[in-house]
Amino acid sequence: MHFGKAAAFIWENGRLLERRLFEYYFLGGSKDGVLRALKAYQNEDGGFGHALEPDLRTPESQPLFVEFGLRTLYEAGIRDEELALRDFAPVPDSYCRKLFRDAAIHGHLEALEAQQEEDGGWPISWEPPGGTAGREWRSHRTLRALVTLASYRKAIH
Repeated sequence: MHFGKAAAFIWENGRLLERRLFEYYFLGGSKDGVLRALKAYQNEDGGFGHALEPDLRTPESQPLFVEFGLRTLYEAGIRDEELALRDFAPVPDSYCRKLFRDAAIHGHLEALEAQQEEDGGWPISWEPPGGTAGREWRSHRTLRALVTLASYRKAIH
């Protein structure tokens, strides 16, 4: 086996997802890099499309793409509790909602609610390029949290 040639092949031919996975497995890359690459394939309904599974090029969410995404995370040993609710089932009628038991969803909602910061916003998990960008990203994250909580009838108006 020639590791260097295999690495070069991945760098030259792999999608960003495969390159991030390679970094994660062999170069000390972060799970966040893998998660961000995977989320690029995600649709508003929480499902996945956009050729996440390389044989199909459709942008629509497909069960095969969801399985591919979940299997990718499983095989990499990446478990992101927040991702399950926030990204796979942000609202009760999300395509992936049926994959999670009610108790798991309840736990995710409680955790999401607890993440609200003193200023009223929700945090982001990366370092933004500046203060304005940070506040704008937190606003986006706060809106998504409110929509999720309201969708599951957890938000208090």
